[in-house]
Amino acid sequence: MNTTTHYALHIDDLRISKGLTVHELCEGICDDSTYRRYKTGNKDIPIYKIKMFCDKLGLDLDEFLSNTMSKTSIEYKKIYNLYYAMQKKEWKIISDFIDKNQNIAFFYPSNKTLYSFISNTYLYQIKKIYEDEYIQNLINLLPGSLNTASFNDVIILEKISDIEVNHHIVTHLNILNELLLNPKKLYLIKNNEHVISNLYVNVSIFYSRLKLFHESYAIAEKGISFSLKHNQYKALPRLYYLLAYTLFNLGKQVSALKELTYMFAHIYSTKKKDQLDYFLKLVNEEFGQDIYDQMKSYLSLLDLSYNNKKEV
Repeated sequence: MNTTTHYALHIDDLRISKGLTVHELCEGICDDSTYRRYKTGNKDIPIYKIKMFCDKLGLDLDEFLSNTMSKTSIEYKKIYNLYYAMQKKEWKIISDFIDKNQNIAFFYPSNKTLYSFISNTYLYQIKKIYEDEYIQNLINLLPGSLNTASFNDVIILEKISDIEVNHHIVTHLNILNELLLNPKKLYLIKNNEHVISNLYVNVSIFYSRLKLFHESYAIAEKGISFSLKHNQYKALPRLYYLLAYTLFNLGKQVSALKELTYMFAHIYSTKKKDQLDYFLKLVNEEFGQDIYDQMKSYLSLLDLSYNNKKEV
């Protein structure tokens, strides 16, 4: 695949994420047929056309070109593997990589940003740097403007928010929340939608920790919409639970019960008994015995319905 085809495909990903039709994106730039030829590689897309597409999508041209090509690079794949090691708390993998690559250089700035985020998080984890320095280092990795945000930006914002919330600070949490409530502002998240779904979960949890239940509810509701749109079902039980938890704390018990039934119906359909047991225990702890008993009865009805269907 040649370079301009990569550009065209990433432009199309952005078009889809922003909810634009091909005709809407191409209006004033090219016809639909030419656009399809750009995507298939049958026609090279000129740089001035890329600039016009970026303008319409609200993106800086240089940043788009750099980020697009960085994701196809070998160095990106190496750093992205490190990111997943960090997610799994496999700190030895990161430690070994850092030790073997003391003078590592990056061709693409976005890869350097992701690596700096990972290495700073590792240093914070092993207490080589302390909280204030860690937070400032992460803030320095963010762009000056966050009218739109890349994958790197939102995962950095989440990490800053997690720490700030412990001090009842919501500066970066509110920035991240605004971006997630308007996912058209996110770009270059393709193949990372599962991470974004989990961000919705975590941001909702952050707000609930602060007892900001309206905000917690709104972002969990948006997270369900995002997850369903992008076929990311793993985060759904936690998002439904958070909807129920926030509604319960806002005094809306009937609505909370409805969300719990959605959650348990979803989990039941996956046949994950350990997850059922986990959320039942959580309901008992956070909603009380009465609602716990109602959910147990609901699951018994699901069992009865399922067994009747099998017999038929």
